[in-house]
Amino acid sequence: MCQIEIFNSPGGLMPGVMIEKMKEGFSKVRNHGIANAFAYMNLIEQWGSGIPKILTQTKEYGLPEVEFIDMENALRVNMYRAISNDKKQTIKTSDKKQAIKTNDKR
Repeated sequence: MCQIEIFNSPGGLMPGVMIEKMKEGFSKVRNHGIANAFAYMNLIEQWGSGIPKILTQTKEYGLPEVEFIDMENALRVNMYRAISNDKKQTIKTSDKKQAIKTNDKR
């Protein structure tokens, strides 16, 4: 099993933001300048939709649950994917499917 680790430091979660609330779609803007720029460029689909979408899709694909670890001054997110015996995995991107060859020697 492979792992992707995303580490957000420094800062951790904003006041009032808890992991359980994030899983339900709660979000709080930390940098309004960046948030406004992303919204202007249509890079934001809907505020607070990203984490619930990730959780839903990992469940649909039968992947292990995403781990959110609040480290007080940082946030760590661990995401996992399963690797089949022939070292190929089919993933869905939008409405297309593609096979990915991995070099994982596990």
